[in-house]
Amino acid sequence: MPEWGSYYANEEGDEDEEQESGEAASGELGFGGRDSIIFLVDASESMFDSLDGELPPFEIALQCIRSVYTSKIISSDRDLLSLVFFGTKESKNLDPFKHIYVLHDLDTPGAKRVLDLDKFREDKGRDFFSSSIGHSRDFSLGEALWQCSNLFSNVKLKLSHKRIMLFTNEDNPHAGDPDKAMQARAKAKDLCETGIILDLMHLEKAGGFDISVFYRDIVNTDEDEDLGVQFKASTKLDDLMKKVRAKENRKRALCRISLKLGNDVSLAVGVYNLIQKAMKPSPIKLYRENNEPVKTKTRSFNRENGSLLLPSDIKKSQTYSNKQIVMEKEETDELKRFDDPSLVLIGFKPISFLKKHHFIKPMQFVYPEESLVTGEYYGDVRER
Repeated sequence: MPEWGSYYANEEGDEDEEQESGEAASGELGFGGRDSIIFLVDASESMFDSLDGELPPFEIALQCIRSVYTSKIISSDRDLLSLVFFGTKESKNLDPFKHIYVLHDLDTPGAKRVLDLDKFREDKGRDFFSSSIGHSRDFSLGEALWQCSNLFSNVKLKLSHKRIMLFTNEDNPHAGDPDKAMQARAKAKDLCETGIILDLMHLEKAGGFDISVFYRDIVNTDEDEDLGVQFKASTKLDDLMKKVRAKENRKRALCRISLKLGNDVSLAVGVYNLIQKAMKPSPIKLYRENNEPVKTKTRSFNRENGSLLLPSDIKKSQTYSNKQIVMEKEETDELKRFDDPSLVLIGFKPISFLKKHHFIKPMQFVYPEESLVTGEYYGDVRER
């Protein structure tokens, strides 16, 4: 099973650069604050059903979160992590929200939190969860997102990234309650406006997971992200870890770019998107019979006799003032070129060297060309 250590280790001295800037010593990263993640896990009964002999989705989600916890302890122990269950029978939170259980508040990771997750591992652990915390379908996803927003607000430290990772295998959590569905969409929009990113870490279920039913409108998707990774449901732990690592790698890249640009977040996002687009290869069309690249070749023919026209036979024209201006290909190419590439040194002289006659010239007037317009005059009105 792949671990997270390689994804958090120092890369080409990036962490050293952050420490030189004095930010790592105070627990602040490239964006001027600590990274924070809330793991929002669906605890309904469907998450405990295994599919095709694989581990239940709830078990896969907890193992993924446990791997993040252990990696953060080693590499980024100043980041803040939290774990929130929704769809539970018991309720545990500082707000009057039902069926929401906050197992871990936003705080730095530690060994105790890892041991808390180990209590819910395997069959005995899942039975213990069912008996102690329980399950319920009478929950509100909007209230769960609201609870996560309050957890971020209660932190007194400066946060650079605020991210919610939602683990679920239910593609339509409020199918029979349009009011709760509307509340969830509205709350997700509020989170986006306040800079909180909501990522969907969906897991496979019987019948498939259709993201277009509900979650496509509320989760955040960056233009440069691999949509195949974003919208493909996970059936194994490795698939889920791949999604989480992709989000983390993007955050770390933004931190490095922002640090280089003086912590300008908006500029860093723009530069990152340009780099990603430049790295994507352009599509290549292949011929279906031999699978070789298709090359296009354009030929021009004379419309009167069908003869093939050479490049020297083709000219371009532009109609101006009822006259057709014909230009050779060399002339059109010359118009596109401003000047030869060169380096010009511009000197500066005192203002006393400026002469008035350099900026004053006789007045010029533009008159209409009457010969091009035919008609008769009737007083001040011309009739054409």
